[in-house]
Amino acid sequence: MAIEISRRLASQTIDWDDIIAVKSETQRVISNLLSQGEPIAISDSAVTVVLLIGPTGSGKTSAAARLAFHFCIEKQVPVTLVSTDNFRADSGEQLKSLADVIGCAFLAISSPDELAVAIKSIKAGLVIIDTTGFSNDKEISELLPLAAASNAAEIHS
Repeated sequence: MAIEISRRLASQTIDWDDIIAVKSETQRVISNLLSQGEPIAISDSAVTVVLLIGPTGSGKTSAAARLAFHFCIEKQVPVTLVSTDNFRADSGEQLKSLADVIGCAFLAISSPDELAVAIKSIKAGLVIIDTTGFSNDKEISELLPLAAASNAAEIHS
């Protein structure tokens, strides 16, 4: 996707000295590349938490980015992207970079207790939690405390 975004931006007439214009055009290009998924019901009175789980390489981080972009940019909902993937060295950095481009908050969380505290501190909007992938039942069972701590309104796999 990064190559496609770079190609599309390179073909645009943009004042590259104007950071705001470049960021806006980048967001427009990303929006055109992403398909809209299933709707998520955002609570008006509390934070809505969505937990993404699935096997390693199933697209959780990409889905988190698409959801964050849709809600933050297109729906103007405050979004916090949360990475709980402490195993892949680049996962948290990838989400942090995406959060910077989108303009939403980012948290790197290392434990279920830390996640519960972080979620309690967020008063409104959407929290999207990207979890580490799994390849067997033992690794799935390690996600259960995280799922419980998230108190997620929706869990997508």
